[in-house]
Amino acid sequence: MCNDNASYYVGYLGYPAISFLMLVNELPFSTIYSQCLNDIHWKDLNQKYHNDFTRTLDHVRTRMIRDNVDMDSFDAFVRSVVDRITSRPFHVLGKKISLPKGY
Repeated sequence: MCNDNASYYVGYLGYPAISFLMLVNELPFSTIYSQCLNDIHWKDLNQKYHNDFTRTLDHVRTRMIRDNVDMDSFDAFVRSVVDRITSRPFHVLGKKISLPKGY
C-alpha cells in the first residue's frame, strides 16, 4: 500500500508511487526534467501559497523558464506520463499502513 497522503486519504496514485513506477520503467522518466525539478521544496512552496497549487506550479514553471527549460517539451513529457497512467490499471493495493511522521 502506498502511504502518501493522496494514496492514503483519497485513494489515487500519488507522487511516491509515480516515482517508483518511473524507477522500474513502468512510466517514462527524464533525467533532464528530474534535474530541473531537483531541490524544489514542494511542501514549503505549498505552505507559502496556502495550498494554492496553481500558484505553486506557477512559481515552479517561472523558475524552469528562468533556467531555459523548453516548456512545450516539458508539457509534452508530462502529458506522456499522465497518458500512460490513465491507460494502465495502476492501483494502490494492499492493507493501509500508517503514514510517516514529521517533516
